[in-house]
Amino acid sequence: MEFIQIGKLGRTFGLEGALRLCPETDFPERFNSLKQVYLNKNHPPYLIRELKQNGDKFLISFENYDSPEKSQELVNSPVLVPLEERIPLPEGEHYLFEYEGMKVSDMNGKSYGFIKEAIEMTTCTTFIIFNESREFWLPYIDVAVIKEDFETNNMFINPLYLVEQE
Repeated sequence: MEFIQIGKLGRTFGLEGALRLCPETDFPERFNSLKQVYLNKNHPPYLIRELKQNGDKFLISFENYDSPEKSQELVNSPVLVPLEERIPLPEGEHYLFEYEGMKVSDMNGKSYGFIKEAIEMTTCTTFIIFNESREFWLPYIDVAVIKEDFETNNMFINPLYLVEQE
């Protein structure tokens, strides 16, 4: 089963084993309908006992985790849901993880490698492009990314915007 991360557990809160939950999703309202989540890809799901919003974060507690000492082992865990439970995006929009593995070349066919990771930064999303010997960063802006083809798994770029990393 494949998963996507929608949040991360923070420190414990209170005496009944609740944890702070920091959303890492554009759809925080999705938490209100969750009954279970995964905290580890190789572990059965954790059943949610209670979930309530606390400002821009949430407080979450799980079945069989009823003390701060017991819940402490879950601190810093990623909050995962199965890939098939992701919220559908509007036509033409894609999740950042869908870019990973995409081949990158310019319009003349020169290959620059593949997208290893997409990172949301303060000013714009940045793609980390990797080939056998080098790593480049590319901002996800209109003048840098000329065309995306998800059917062939190719991205065509303007290489003037590549920044080589050392």
